[in-house]
This record gives sequence, C-alpha cells and structure tokens, in this order.
Amino acid sequence: MTNKENLGKQFAKVAEEAVSGWEKAAKQFDKMKHEFEAKLANLDQQLLRSAAENSALSRSCKQETPGGNDENCKIGSRASEITWSCVEEVAWAYSLGPDEA
Repeated sequence: MTNKENLGKQFAKVAEEAVSGWEKAAKQFDKMKHEFEAKLANLDQQLLRSAAENSALSRSCKQETPGGNDENCKIGSRASEITWSCVEEVAWAYSLGPDEA
C-alpha cells in the first residue's frame, strides 16, 4: 500500500469520526432543547398560576383592610410585581429563536 492510500484511508476514518461526533452532538442538543422547552413551559404555567394567586390575594387584602394597616397589601403587591417580572422573562425566553437560545 502506498503512502497516498494510507493517507486517504486515514482521512476517511477521521472524516467518519467527525461526522459521527457531529451527529451525536446534534442529537444531544435536540434532547437538551426539548428538555429546556418542557421546563420553560412548566415554569411559565407555574408563574401564571402564581400571578393569579397573588392578584387574588392582593384584591382580598384590599377588601379586608380598606383604610387600615395595608402592610400585607404592600407585600402582596410586591409579590405580584416580582411574579410578573418573571413572567416577562419567560416570555422573552420564548421569543428567542433557535439561533438565539
């Protein structure tokens, strides 16, 4: 066998290994992407539920303390603000395209 043939075989072997590695990495990426999307969707649902609960708590608190101490209302309002901030971040993450994520 000549050196040229050996180099050709080595090149083919390296190329096959590279393609195999790329395919494996692509499969792993797809799996991780699906897991991320599922977790993001779950987080989105939890945040929306939390926002609804905080809003209901805030309304309830305002009804119970219509002129008195409204410290609890302030806490509920702040919790609602934090929740909506998280909801906005989740919405931003959803807006990312596949090349941006």
